[in-house]
Amino acid sequence: MRSRELGFPRYTEFRRLLHLPVPRSFDELTDNPKWAGELGDVYGGDIDRVDLLAGMFAETRPEGFAFSDT
Repeated sequence: MRSRELGFPRYTEFRRLLHLPVPRSFDELTDNPKWAGELGDVYGGDIDRVDLLAGMFAETRPEGFAFSDT
């Protein structure tokens, strides 16, 4: 909620602004099926509603990296 109050864009919009590919589903966002299901439930099945930090923490990290591309 705080990031929305401060005017941060949602996760998919942020990736668009960085010219990065945007996931079309929760399964594309994370390789963890449990998280994909939980995120889908929390955000009503709409990937464009995912908050920036939630999306960044759910992303699949490249091998050997501590954080994701975003």
